[in-house]
Amino acid sequence: MVKKFIMAALSTFAVSAFANPINVISVDGCFLPNDFDLLKGKEVRVDLITSGHPALEYLFSPKVCIENFEEAVKPGGKLVKFKAHFIGYKMAGDQYVNDIVTKINRKRKHIDLVFSVNADRATLTAQHIREYLGMGVNKEKWSIDHREAFYDKFVMKTLLTNSEHKVKTSEFIDFNSTKEELDKFLESINFPENAAIIKKKRSAGAVGITVVKTHDDVKAAMKKIKDPDNYLIERFVVGTSFRFNGTISNDKITNHVRAFHRTSPLEHYQSGKPRITTTIDEHEISFEKSLDFTQRVLKSLGMHSGTYHLEGIKSTEDGQLYFVEIAARPGEGNVEVAYSDLYGYQAKRAFYYQQTPLGFYNSEQEAKLFEEMITPPKPETKEVFAVIAFPFVDANRSSLQKVKTNMDSSLKNGSPELPSLISCSFDPVFDTLDEKRLAGKGQNVMRMAFLAGIKAVACTFKGERQQVEDDLAKFQEKYYFVSKPNRKYLNPLIPRFLMRAGGL
Repeated sequence: MVKKFIMAALSTFAVSAFANPINVISVDGCFLPNDFDLLKGKEVRVDLITSGHPALEYLFSPKVCIENFEEAVKPGGKLVKFKAHFIGYKMAGDQYVNDIVTKINRKRKHIDLVFSVNADRATLTAQHIREYLGMGVNKEKWSIDHREAFYDKFVMKTLLTNSEHKVKTSEFIDFNSTKEELDKFLESINFPENAAIIKKKRSAGAVGITVVKTHDDVKAAMKKIKDPDNYLIERFVVGTSFRFNGTISNDKITNHVRAFHRTSPLEHYQSGKPRITTTIDEHEISFEKSLDFTQRVLKSLGMHSGTYHLEGIKSTEDGQLYFVEIAARPGEGNVEVAYSDLYGYQAKRAFYYQQTPLGFYNSEQEAKLFEEMITPPKPETKEVFAVIAFPFVDANRSSLQKVKTNMDSSLKNGSPELPSLISCSFDPVFDTLDEKRLAGKGQNVMRMAFLAGIKAVACTFKGERQQVEDDLAKFQEKYYFVSKPNRKYLNPLIPRFLMRAGGL
């Protein structure tokens, strides 16, 4: 019965594709990129499928989403219908998603476009929906052999270990292995000279990471973990964390942007340090070496077309590049603005474009969009930039506005005290969350917790390395401090941002 319905739906899709209004399924995609132009001038119906975590109550409310989609269709477009479907915090299983999509498809008669926000599970859920509906996404845009290889760390590391392409990755073992296997692995670590990391197989942004330096640390961590099936343990590689971001089309990398973590996600979320990143100079990691490493990873994991966000470590011990994890989406958050300025690479815009089905644009529009978004990288650049992304709200709930006013004035008039500071961007979400609106919503703990995690400010510095270093130090001293939330908020449901991350 279900198969007959799906076939009928596909037939309808073929006949009435892209008629007005356009029917859109958006997976956790309420806030769209500033230059999102896929829906401009079109009449659309939007069904939002969202994880529905309580902390998202305010941000995924119909009012806020409607405002964003209405803005996305301007000029000349119209949002005809909006409906939110909540399917569980970590995204429900495939069958549950299928049931929701079947109901939406039955009501809308056909689905024209499915896209996701750039988050791991949302990205892969959207691709599952497209496959379930039989919607053709051009293989030059999106082609991945195995979805879990870009979500589950144990799967991706296992595939790399067994690959013929010889990608280095630290030794690892499933946390749910037998006691004998775990004991043997831990003995090989050689505590305390070396350390190990316990991490979730499915998470991002340093969630669930524990660094262990002794056998007692491991025992203590094991007692706290309730779901060992979702954890692995790996040898800690001492070195500098790097990130490679880019686009691949038909097995050819068309963009490749490289950066070092000056502050790792773990340091940011657990110690409250500001997030800082810098470009990689050629003498640190050559462009050719980074490209070769990335190509071998993508071949091993079966990404032929798509967007990648690859993280690894350049080892202090042997100078080699070690794989850490990868995702089939853009990374970097607000850092992506700097990438666009420096390389002409519009990662998020390209990511949404890659999710459009065949025929959504005519060939002339396709060619123009692709040319605009996929600009060749500039590996010869030696400029250094660093970006700091701040969480949103501190105890006073007003200092961000003061900082924004001061920065705007400083940048407008030039900044003699910070000569390498060239630009700052402010999360558009901030504009919707003024004091009056927040006060009107009451003091919902979960809502405040989520607001505390929104990265609202990102600043770019360019110049000689020493000048950037000096200006960063002055900038942090003037604008950044670590907020310490009241202990009564220490609830396991509250996002990690509120616990220890820095606030303005």
